[in-house]
Amino acid sequence: MLLPVITLDAGRALAERALGLFDATLDAHGLASTLRPSLALAAVCYAAARQAGAAHPERAGRDAVLATPLEGLAPEQRCVVASAVAFQRAQPHRRREPAFLWLPTSAQTTALRLSALLMLADRLGALPATAFHLTGTAKVTTLRMSHAPVELATDGAVIERWRKTIGPFQLDIGPVVAPESTPEPPRTWELPSSWGTVTVPLALQATDPLAEGVRRVLRQQFERLLAREATVRNDEAIEEVHQLRVATRRLRASLQVVASAFDPALIRRFRRGLRRIAADLGAVRDRDVFLDHLHHYQATLPTATQDQLKRLLKVVTQDRAAARQHMLTSLDQARYVRFKHAFAAFLTTPGAGVAALPASGLPLRVRDAVGSLLWQRYEALRAFEPILLAGEEEVQHQARIAGKHLRYTIECFAEVIGEPTERLLAPLATLQETLGTLQDEVTARAYLATLHLTDDPGAQAYLAHRKAESVTQLAVLPDHWAQVIGANYRSRFLVVLAAL
Repeated sequence: MLLPVITLDAGRALAERALGLFDATLDAHGLASTLRPSLALAAVCYAAARQAGAAHPERAGRDAVLATPLEGLAPEQRCVVASAVAFQRAQPHRRREPAFLWLPTSAQTTALRLSALLMLADRLGALPATAFHLTGTAKVTTLRMSHAPVELATDGAVIERWRKTIGPFQLDIGPVVAPESTPEPPRTWELPSSWGTVTVPLALQATDPLAEGVRRVLRQQFERLLAREATVRNDEAIEEVHQLRVATRRLRASLQVVASAFDPALIRRFRRGLRRIAADLGAVRDRDVFLDHLHHYQATLPTATQDQLKRLLKVVTQDRAAARQHMLTSLDQARYVRFKHAFAAFLTTPGAGVAALPASGLPLRVRDAVGSLLWQRYEALRAFEPILLAGEEEVQHQARIAGKHLRYTIECFAEVIGEPTERLLAPLATLQETLGTLQDEVTARAYLATLHLTDDPGAQAYLAHRKAESVTQLAVLPDHWAQVIGANYRSRFLVVLAAL
């Protein structure tokens, strides 16, 4: 699938409407007239994403701003425009938008005001200029209309955004009287002639430059991390911690996979930042898994013997609470905030941190690298073939890590792999689950030792139950392993590589 390439004229109508609102409300929003091209660009990219059929045009339009070559546009101003497009939704989610996250406060204010102007222009749609009259003063913005279009009347978010970011807004329904004075002719939209087309990156392409194509994928993964972080802060649900930890691990693995495309020191710095927070998340997640499994085990016991787990449950619950508090403290630390801001800037600045060009003098494309990256990960997992089934716990643990690296690499390039992705991931997921259950027994033993509870009757009974589960998993491990290293799986893998 080729990426949609759309001319700037596709968004002319929306851009002109937005600029008309900009000029009519100068006293209200207080933005410099030099920001008119930024608003026009935001309108064009948002309109281009809709024309391209994007399911979420605000995200695709944001990505278009960050992907399209725009000569002379500074990184900060590009992210202001990208944020204005990204916020074309009811809730702006400021802490979840990478393009917005690293901006200074003044630039964030500009982005939000531009987003309010674009939202209002979009909701006014194709109404003729005679159907409404907008005025803005330092005290209030007034929109006079003969009738409110459904899009505006039913969408309180538009007016609420204006009120929160610009100032008081009043909607008057009644006859629209033309102003007594003759209005000045509308100004042009003033986009540089060098900005000829907009590229809407709906999916990773084999012919994309590796660094910039992967930058967009990493940005999507970082968005998921930010969204999960916001939920974890306010929710005790164990699944949310798990998903945040997965997002952190996936980002670390993806950065490792594509490290050759960027400055190695920069990648190491970002991976260290992710590793620190992953360790705190892991402490909570391990205790969550332990408690969840312990409760399920308790439910299988006769009522008379369930009380023997009371002490164990109490100690682990208290330990989990302490681990969660430590995790929340880490999320609030200045070091983590600085990491997020630096990482957001890297993910939203085209060309940032890109490695030197290869011998060809041309940027490395996705198709030039993804085959070897996938196969190297598969080879690393298959290298365990002679020793995995011997039953060594550390070997099983390392094989599980190698399997995760392969899975995350496949997921990183899922858009370019396409339909075969699921057929590659499904056997891996089964193997990972089996190895995970085996590792859970090892972790449980070590954890209870740190709590000095190995002599507790309830703990001893629980470990015996865990051991029995491991015996069952060891029995099915050979079959699950064969599904990943067998000829059928290798054939599927090679078909994917050949298609690239």
